[in-house]
Amino acid sequence: MMQRTKYLILRKQIPLCFLVIVMFFIGCQTANSDLQEKPTEEIHSTATELSISAEQFTKLGEKSISEEDEQKAIEYFTMAIKADPTYALAYTYRGGIYEKLGQYRLAMRDLEEAIKLSPDLVTGNKLTPYFLYGMCNYKLGNYELALLDMSRVLEMVPIYSPALYYQGMAYNELGQYQESIDAYTKGIEMAIKIGEPLEPYYYNRGLVYLKIKDYEKSIYDLTIARALNPHKVMIYCNRGIAYYQLGQYDAALADFNMALELEPHSAIAYFGRGLTYSTMNRYEEAISDYSEASKLDPHSSQVYFGRGAASHALGRFELAISDFNQAIELNPNDANMYKARGTAYLNLRKYREAIADFDESIRLNPNDEDTYERRDEAYRRLNPEVSTN
Repeated sequence: MMQRTKYLILRKQIPLCFLVIVMFFIGCQTANSDLQEKPTEEIHSTATELSISAEQFTKLGEKSISEEDEQKAIEYFTMAIKADPTYALAYTYRGGIYEKLGQYRLAMRDLEEAIKLSPDLVTGNKLTPYFLYGMCNYKLGNYELALLDMSRVLEMVPIYSPALYYQGMAYNELGQYQESIDAYTKGIEMAIKIGEPLEPYYYNRGLVYLKIKDYEKSIYDLTIARALNPHKVMIYCNRGIAYYQLGQYDAALADFNMALELEPHSAIAYFGRGLTYSTMNRYEEAISDYSEASKLDPHSSQVYFGRGAASHALGRFELAISDFNQAIELNPNDANMYKARGTAYLNLRKYREAIADFDESIRLNPNDEDTYERRDEAYRRLNPEVSTN
């Protein structure tokens, strides 16, 4: 009887979950206390009576920002612009709110106007239209343009560390990992000098190290990030992956356990722990965790693939095929999934089905010699006189 075929579980690259820098708007007191209690719809008539200036409307908008009332703030900044169409600060603030609301095209239109009116504008928070414009470019996927915008910001405000943060993220998206690391490193140095929060820089630099498989440095950075923000679930998830890649499975389990203690509904933590259990041959525990992950994230092909692999290792080939079917439906272009299902069919002596899956796996990845050998085995078992090269 053929010895059960063993194979490696795919290691999931957990998508980098980058942090978003919060805009540093500071609410100011209004210059005219008589306006503070009036509803927005009365402002137009009040403005006519009292000849409210663009600066005063802008201060009212700043107050609305501090109260987290973005819509009212937009109305005030719009009134400021109507009062003085050349007032660049109102365009900057309104553009900033549009950016925060995800209305990037509207934001960029306002910010372009602000830059045209006052190219060297810097707010009291060291915020410039170029920074907000760069954020819009980043979020629209225009990473090279975002880099140019952030460089301009640093020319104007050399100590503005959030610009380095976005440079790090943009370089990472462009696959320029050393440049990304350098930007985060400079951001850390600058943030220390000016007293800015350090955790986002260490966390994201740790993610870049994880991506380039420098696991020791990733763990170092993520450990610092954890000390600075011990309640952030993704720090534990990503550090757990780094420990897993180094074969430090107990440490990986400890991090996934802590992630689940902080967030009991984390699909990523269940998946990571399931992957670790499976690698440790603790297949029943792996299946349990993969099942929890599938409830929380039913669209992850890797969850079904991992559970199928664990079932296959226990000799539950029909259950394995059921999971591989689901995984292939979600991700039909992964050669390993067809290879895994083909192996399960081979163990069930369903040789034609196995050959079909091995064929598809070879089509998707023609350089995997092991798949050719498995297909050859299926042909030999189907017909001992038939063999392929």
